[in-house]
Amino acid sequence: FQAEDGIRAVERSRGLGDVYKRQVLGGIPGALPVVIGYSSIQPELSFGYVDIIVLFLFMMVWQPPHFWALAQHLKDDYKKGGFPTMPIVYGQEFTNYLIMIYSLALLPISLYFWIVGICSNFYGVMAALLGCSFLYLVFRSFREKKYYKSVFLFSILYMLLVNVFISIDIIFMK
Repeated sequence: FQAEDGIRAVERSRGLGDVYKRQVLGGIPGALPVVIGYSSIQPELSFGYVDIIVLFLFMMVWQPPHFWALAQHLKDDYKKGGFPTMPIVYGQEFTNYLIMIYSLALLPISLYFWIVGICSNFYGVMAALLGCSFLYLVFRSFREKKYYKSVFLFSILYMLLVNVFISIDIIFMK
C-alpha cells in the first residue's frame, strides 16, 4: 500500500504544480502590453527598462490574488465545470495564504515608483492607501473565509487606480 500511496502522491503533486504554474505564469500575456508599449517608444535597451519591468512585475504579482479571489468566490461553479483552480486543487485555506502572500508583495512593488523618485508624494500616498485598503480586504477575507467577491472587485479598481495615478503623476505632477 505504501508504494501505491507514494505513486499517487507524486502524480497528484505534478498536477498541483501544473495548476499553480498555469495560474501564475498565465498572467504573462496580461502584463506584457506595458513592455510592448514601452518598447515601441523606446526601442533601445536602457536603464528605463528597469522601471517598466517593475510595472510588469506589479501586474504579474497582481493577477494571481485577483483570479484566486474570483476562484474562491466561484469555487462551486469551477468545480462543476471541471476547472482545476487553486481552491479546488489546494483547498480554501492554502489558497487564502497564497492570496495574502502575493497581496503583501504588491504594496512595496507599487511604491517603487515613489521610492526611486519617478512619482511624487501624491502618488506615494495614493498607492499606499490603495495597497493598504486592498490588504485590509484580503486579510478580512482570509480571516472570515468570505468576501472574496469584494477582494476580486476591489483588485480591479486597485490596478486601474495605481496605473491612473502613475499616469497623472508623471503627466501633471512632475
